[in-house]
Amino acid sequence: MHIIIANLGHAMTIIDELSTIEAQANEGLTAAADLTALAEWKSAYLGKSGALTRLSRGLGALPAAERPEVGKRVNTLRVALETAFEEAEARLKQEALNAELADDRIDITLPGRKPEIGHHHLTNEVLRQVEAIFAEMGFQVWESREVELDELNFGLLNFATDHPARDMQDTFYIATPEGAPRSCCAHIRRRAKFMQCGATRPSRYGCYYPASATVTSR
Repeated sequence: MHIIIANLGHAMTIIDELSTIEAQANEGLTAAADLTALAEWKSAYLGKSGALTRLSRGLGALPAAERPEVGKRVNTLRVALETAFEEAEARLKQEALNAELADDRIDITLPGRKPEIGHHHLTNEVLRQVEAIFAEMGFQVWESREVELDELNFGLLNFATDHPARDMQDTFYIATPEGAPRSCCAHIRRRAKFMQCGATRPSRYGCYYPASATVTSR
C-alpha cells in the first residue's frame, strides 16, 4: 500500500496533506476485500507508524496560531477513519461468516440417513439353520431349563445320592428346589418325556455344566 505524503516546507500545506491522506485512505478501504487487507489498511493509516500518526507528530513545527485548527482537522479525520474501519470490519466479518455458513450448510430436503440395524449373532444364525434342517426331517426343537431337578439329572439314570458314578458329573447343587445345573444335554430328552410334550423325535441343544476341576476349583 503506497502512501504519498509531502514533507512540511513543500508547496503542499499540511491541510492539503490531510486531504490527500483522506482520499488515499478511502480508496484503500474500498479496495480491502478481506480482513487481512483491512488489517494492513489500519496499520498503514492508523497504526503507530501510520500516515496519520506521522503527520500528527509534525504539528509541533506549526506556528502556535495554526495548531488548534490543524489539530482539530487531524482529530476529525482520525475519528472518521476509525469509524469507517469499524464499519468495514463488521461488514467483512459478516461476509466471512455468511461464506462459512454457505459452505457448511445442510440441505434439510435430502432424505435422512437410515440408522444401522443390528443382526443376529452368527452362532444364533447357525443354530436356526440347524433347527430348520432338523425340522424338515421331522424333528421337533425342544429347549429346556439349565437348572434341572436332581431326579431328572441323576435319579432316572439310577444314580443314587451316594452312587460313585456321580463323582464324574459332580457339580454345584441348589437346595430349593433340590437340583443342579444339568450335566449333559441328554437330560433335555428326559425333561421332554417328563413334561409329556409329545415330541417323538426331539432335537435338543443348549448349555450344560459338566464336572471340571479347572472351573470348580476357582
